[in-house]
Amino acid sequence: MLEKLKNYIAKYSAIIVMIIIALTIVTMFIMRARIQSLKLDIKTEKDESARIQNNYDVSQDSIKTYLDDNKVMTSEISAYKLNVNELNVKYKTLFSLYLKEKNKPPIYLIEYRSKIDEKITNISTIVSDTSISFVDSARFSANNYRTISGYIPYKLTYHIKKDLVNKFAFEQALYYAYILEENGCDEAKVVAFKDNKEITIKEALKIKNEVVVYKVRILQSDQKLTFKEISDRYKIGENLISTNNINGKFEYYVGSVIPFKNIEPIVDDDAIDTYAKINTFPATINFKQGMEVYAGLYTDKKTGKTMINVKSLYPGLTFTNIVGADIMQDPISRKAARDFRREFGFGINLGYGMFFNNAPGGYVIETGPTIAIGLNWTPRFLQFGPSKK
Repeated sequence: MLEKLKNYIAKYSAIIVMIIIALTIVTMFIMRARIQSLKLDIKTEKDESARIQNNYDVSQDSIKTYLDDNKVMTSEISAYKLNVNELNVKYKTLFSLYLKEKNKPPIYLIEYRSKIDEKITNISTIVSDTSISFVDSARFSANNYRTISGYIPYKLTYHIKKDLVNKFAFEQALYYAYILEENGCDEAKVVAFKDNKEITIKEALKIKNEVVVYKVRILQSDQKLTFKEISDRYKIGENLISTNNINGKFEYYVGSVIPFKNIEPIVDDDAIDTYAKINTFPATINFKQGMEVYAGLYTDKKTGKTMINVKSLYPGLTFTNIVGADIMQDPISRKAARDFRREFGFGINLGYGMFFNNAPGGYVIETGPTIAIGLNWTPRFLQFGPSKK
């Protein structure tokens, strides 16, 4: 028996040696793979610990502001290192930015908020009878500018003592008659009416605490003229003109509308005879702004941390909040990115497959190249693209 075993070993010794060598090599490869796997696990654990420590440090970090080498105000803060699941759970705003680009998942996400502290002085204004308009603009650089314009409506009201209303209205009418004469109206004359009846100026000035209407008569004519003709001749708004027919003559007036329509009498003020008051109304403001902001990331050589760098040439701009993340390309993130994809879609199909062909003897199944348009269903695990590596 022993002799047979020796003969068997001698006959197959070469094969046995090869088997032993093969088993040794396989064992070595298995052990090497296990060692590599353990090293990878250790490295993964170290990277995860470093990532957790990094995110904790970032949560305690604050924005640092300084002037860079080009004298541009720069704000800086550390960046998170996150996977997609963490974005969805803890950082909803950044996650919404990620979803906007889910078809081409971004590597970095940055969100910032800013505040502008700017004092605008020496604004040009235009004052009219009804409003104060203003406009101002500034261009700080090619893409940094600001334009502001608007107007403030107002009403100017004259307040006078009750017993001086009559005299004040008469003086205003005289002034308006003077303006009309300057515009070529040689017949301008102030006339007074009480109860729609013309009275003399002397009688009118003696009246107190009763309504007296002063008008400026601009023309007496035997012919009837249109208000447009009067307006064109004396440069007066048609809405200010009135007419009256007295003894066959046509008289045309301006008055009781401007400039003495805004009279509000005051009663119990002995110190002031007359004063004017401006009543303002809600203003309208138009604001247009252009702002160029640079945002970037870099790795700090000393700490190895990913830093977010945001800067702008716009004066007075301060970044009050900066949040950013380095989106990790780990299996968890890639799976989450694939989960955003749709399994159904409509499109064109190209490939090689089976199809029915209408042959003389009936439908038969054939194979070959195919092209079709229709509804597609592709399970996510069969999809490929940037999010799957």
